[in-house]
Amino acid sequence: INTRLQGGDFIDNTASVLGRLITPTFGALRLAGELRGTTLFDDTQNRFLTLGGDNGLRGFGINEFEGARRAVLQLELRSAPFELAFLRWGLVGFYDAGAIAPTVGQMSLHHNVGAGLRTLIPQLSSQLFRIDLAFPLDDPRDFAYRVVAGFQSEF
Repeated sequence: INTRLQGGDFIDNTASVLGRLITPTFGALRLAGELRGTTLFDDTQNRFLTLGGDNGLRGFGINEFEGARRAVLQLELRSAPFELAFLRWGLVGFYDAGAIAPTVGQMSLHHNVGAGLRTLIPQLSSQLFRIDLAFPLDDPRDFAYRVVAGFQSEF
């Protein structure tokens, strides 16, 4: 929870919750999940939250959706890493779901599925490089897809 005291009132409030679950490895696979929620209230700065791209819905455009209430669920089925030359590689299948709106009652769910590749160069860094191919499940465009790449991958 973040807040600001001004003139005896608490304003520009933000509240967030985060939960993660990672299972033990079963064979060569493990399941990783993350659930996040954020809300803004009594905001005097005209701020807003965004959703889309690498912040929760990989199958949609960067910051495609906005509002004051946000909920995101990400599930990944991850392979155990395998070594090729001096690199470590891994595969992932994923499902993302999220909603964002000015109020909780106005939220509508968006979701996507996809697959990705993770690589690590342990001699240079402990940070993963990731590249994901995501397909939105509720996009009216035929065969829409997005490619998302980055470092410091948790989800």
